[in-house]
Amino acid sequence: MKKILCILLTLVMCLGVLAGCGEPAAPAEEYNLAAAKLALEEAYKNYLVNPNSDYDLPAKSVIDGVSYEVTWTVDNENIKVTESSKKNYWTIDIPDANSTETTYKITATIKAPDGTTTTLELTRTLPIYNNGGIVTELKENTPYKIFMEQKGLRKTLFALSTSQNNENKFINTDADPKKAADYYVEIVEGGYKFYTMIGETKTYVYAYTTTKTDESGTAKTSKYIGFSAENSSVFTYDTTLKTYFTTCENYKYGVGTYGSYTTICISDESFFSLTTVGNTQYVIGFMDKAYAESLAPSTGGT
Repeated sequence: MKKILCILLTLVMCLGVLAGCGEPAAPAEEYNLAAAKLALEEAYKNYLVNPNSDYDLPAKSVIDGVSYEVTWTVDNENIKVTESSKKNYWTIDIPDANSTETTYKITATIKAPDGTTTTLELTRTLPIYNNGGIVTELKENTPYKIFMEQKGLRKTLFALSTSQNNENKFINTDADPKKAADYYVEIVEGGYKFYTMIGETKTYVYAYTTTKTDESGTAKTSKYIGFSAENSSVFTYDTTLKTYFTTCENYKYGVGTYGSYTTICISDESFFSLTTVGNTQYVIGFMDKAYAESLAPSTGGT
């Protein structure tokens, strides 16, 4: 009998050990708010530090597959935070004009799935500007100035009706709006055609590409934008990036410039994004002629 009891007791003990050796209870999920904050800071600390138009900021930060909710507040009552038309973003709504350079702070509240939060504060500058003359809904038979904010040179540049080195490859610009050419649009299916008068000739803005193959068999495509009395390009306006795109040989190109360039050129669509436009890629826009000619030339400087 004692032997049977010993065997039963041993079995009970073994079952207890086996129960203890089973799969451990799942630990509570851990969230890395610090990493989510750091990722957001690295991505946006140098992003559009002095914007004079609306811009988007993300509504989430994803770390190791975990999504952290991000909301934004601004300490300037003239700047609003609104829902963006782009999924998973907020829009920072900038006023149309600002008469005094102002520093403001935007604060991100980052929330983990368990409700814990941390904050990130970024400083931005609202420069002196007046966007009242900028036009996004273009009309026919109306003179405009094509311009770009070349922040790399700290200048506003206006399109002339000449090309670099007279090669019809890149459109020249000048900081004096009174020297700039008058541009007009034709509203066509899919967008706009742009044109100006060169002498007595109605001349279109024309984007084109050329492809050459070198001795090694490598093909290189060069991208140009200039003028043509016979050919014309159709341009569409991207409301998110606030610039114009056109298509050449089934490839999409954006219109603008970059670096320290002063000429207007076209670049592959991949060069244009929310982080590059206005930061490293400077894009064209249209300005009311009378308003543009009321502005003093930009002096800028490198």
